[in-house]
Amino acid sequence: MKKSLITFSILILLIPWQLSGQKPLILLGHIINNKNQEPVSYATIELSDKKNGVVSDERGYFTLQVPSDTSTIIISCVGYLTVKEKLNPNKPFSYYTIRIKEDVKELSGVTITAEKERIARVASDVSSVKMSPILVSKLPNMGEVDIMRSFQLLPGVSATNETSAGLYVRGGTPDQNLILFDGMTIYNVDHFYGFFSAFNANAVDDIELIKGGFPAKYGGRTSSVMEITGRLADYRKFKATASVSLLSFNGAMDIPLVKDKLSLQIAVRRSYTDIIRTGLYNKIFRIYSDNSATTQQQQPSGGFPGGFGRMQTQTQQPSFYFYDLNAKLSWRLNSRNEFALSLYNGKDNLDNSSDMNNFGFPGGQSSSTTRRTDLAGWGNTGASIQWHGKWSDNFKSSAFVSYSDYFSNRNIKNTTSSDTSTVTANRNGMNTLEDNNVKDYSIRINNEVQLSKWNTLEFGLENIYNDISYKLTFSDTIRANDRLQNGYRTAIYLQDRINLNKKFDLTLGIRTTYYDVTGKTYYEPRLSAGFRVNDNLKLKIAVGRYYQFITRIIREDILQGSKDFWLMADDSVIPVSSANHYIAGFTYEKGNWLLDVEGYYKQLDGLTEYSSRSTSIGLRNGAERQDLFYKGSGTVKGIELMLQKKYGLNTGWIAYTFSRVINTFPDLNYGRPFYALQDQTHEFKAVFTRKAGNWDLAATFVFATGKPYTAPVDQYQLTMLDGSVNSFIHVSDKNSLRLPDYHRMDISASYNWKGVVADKTLAFSIFNVYNRKNVWYKEFAIQDNEMAVTNVNYLGFTPNLSFTVRFK
Repeated sequence: MKKSLITFSILILLIPWQLSGQKPLILLGHIINNKNQEPVSYATIELSDKKNGVVSDERGYFTLQVPSDTSTIIISCVGYLTVKEKLNPNKPFSYYTIRIKEDVKELSGVTITAEKERIARVASDVSSVKMSPILVSKLPNMGEVDIMRSFQLLPGVSATNETSAGLYVRGGTPDQNLILFDGMTIYNVDHFYGFFSAFNANAVDDIELIKGGFPAKYGGRTSSVMEITGRLADYRKFKATASVSLLSFNGAMDIPLVKDKLSLQIAVRRSYTDIIRTGLYNKIFRIYSDNSATTQQQQPSGGFPGGFGRMQTQTQQPSFYFYDLNAKLSWRLNSRNEFALSLYNGKDNLDNSSDMNNFGFPGGQSSSTTRRTDLAGWGNTGASIQWHGKWSDNFKSSAFVSYSDYFSNRNIKNTTSSDTSTVTANRNGMNTLEDNNVKDYSIRINNEVQLSKWNTLEFGLENIYNDISYKLTFSDTIRANDRLQNGYRTAIYLQDRINLNKKFDLTLGIRTTYYDVTGKTYYEPRLSAGFRVNDNLKLKIAVGRYYQFITRIIREDILQGSKDFWLMADDSVIPVSSANHYIAGFTYEKGNWLLDVEGYYKQLDGLTEYSSRSTSIGLRNGAERQDLFYKGSGTVKGIELMLQKKYGLNTGWIAYTFSRVINTFPDLNYGRPFYALQDQTHEFKAVFTRKAGNWDLAATFVFATGKPYTAPVDQYQLTMLDGSVNSFIHVSDKNSLRLPDYHRMDISASYNWKGVVADKTLAFSIFNVYNRKNVWYKEFAIQDNEMAVTNVNYLGFTPNLSFTVRFK
């Protein structure tokens, strides 16, 4: 297997030279904005007789076979004037640049500028949708313009996870999504406990989400793919943008270094929540801080909840902030080669340390103070080098060399100081040290050959090396988990796209992956097809097999919620997971309306859970813990629809999803099937936007049925052989209960005005307008041998204000 992979790699490098001699009459063009020289993505390019046509890619490039070097082509794109271009035989067909102008119409003294793209664009490919990062800013938000939150408004993507910017796509979990940012693999997308995503909209040019049935080019995940393209800086003009909200500052600059050759784009975002704590910050942090603080004040210390000991009062002044930095250096070497260097760094820092004053000791003991040091940090660091090249008029390639590092650590330490100035370690407080680190080193090579006007061949190579560590230690001595893992996987793929007379398109692909940890080779066939019944209706299907070799493990704790960590599959403790996708649907477009309907069914295998439910509450010194990993399988089925009004002063969509996610673990829930935590039967969403002069108005509404959960029923005590008494809890059937239904409405209004030096926008939004108390999870505590239940709610009524300046 290794020899065949090496041979294939050599062929990938040699094929361009072998095929470069083919010289059919192929136009290799580039569509750019006449105003700022930026590429125009997804423009339509057709021959004047309509017999052949293509769509430009995310970087504005296209390849079109033409009958002669004087043919006439038509270029059209939303927000731009339609252009008829008669080809010039004296211009090189290998880099034929066409500049188009934005569509600006003046009527009765009112200027209306058409938008470059609508907010959401459903692609003709199966399960594919694109978002415009610029227009996302018009939607309501919780404090930051958030591209990930915008995708949650689409069908098939859960919109009820306020504390996670990650996407739950068609019953999958966030770790089952492959997220690529300029070729870098991003393992965590959360800022501020998941209320905001780690991606700065000012640094993003294009985003595509493939919700299932994705092509052979992508692998290593079982649910979906999100490919994010970083924004190129203007090659000709310096630009700057600055904005401030109730939580953070955001700034971006375009710096042309060499005209039309070299440019630098920089975007920086930082919260000032460690300096100024606005009402919005307090609302968000109170969910985490006040609930836990209240619990700690009500519970006696020592042992486990419900035991006996001293009473406590707590003083807490948490310090928190996050930041991220994006930079992209772009270099146009010549008409056939472009290079880019992308850098990303983002981190959240939390100091949630506190002091507890202890008093009321039995027997008149002296009072003391317990210092709880609680430090946490998490984030991503990444870099990539990209090359986009053209070997000939009908052959192009791209290569990515990338590095990414996801890190998460938390250190909790308790020390007690009595009035005699003696300081001792408080081991009953369960000192905790947790550290998870995921390093990713990747090389990706993609190639595309235009064999004819109806046939395109794609092939490539991917090699990924992972280095993962996870450590969890209690009370400095009890090592609950200590894992160091590393390994690589090498994949090759081959894919053929066939398009016959714009009526029938077929994509056949195969992906083969060698994984050195298990020493096995995994084969992943893929197929998708579409048939255009008429100008309005297109039918589409997709099937495929997918494998995942690195996974996020959910650590279930009934009393304290769920936590997670990343590990590699080894087919011993953690199996390699797999999924089979089956998708069918149709798209109907007429005039300004689009209806997209898809049904899906997924078979899942190799699922993993980590549970501590069979251990006692409160481990004593010297107690042993075992890794309780459970293996299972599952099924996902559902149907989703989206009705969208695409253009005009009033736009938006309504979306509905029906879904069932059922897992079976032989060693959990007595082997009976149970609903997954992310199961949500019904979800309805509505998005409305309106352009009214200088105003942009928007409103969104979300309704979803409740998610499943497991609850402790009662607690009991057992006397051990050594005479010690341990307490245990008895829980309900796994995920047999349901939280209340979830719903909320958000609104926003933005006022835009133009200036000589800069354009400005003042935006106001309200999250959860009618202050719905949506339940995040239920908190359980044992008091006087009885179970007390408290609802922990998501955000209520939350206003936000932001101001943005765009310097010309």
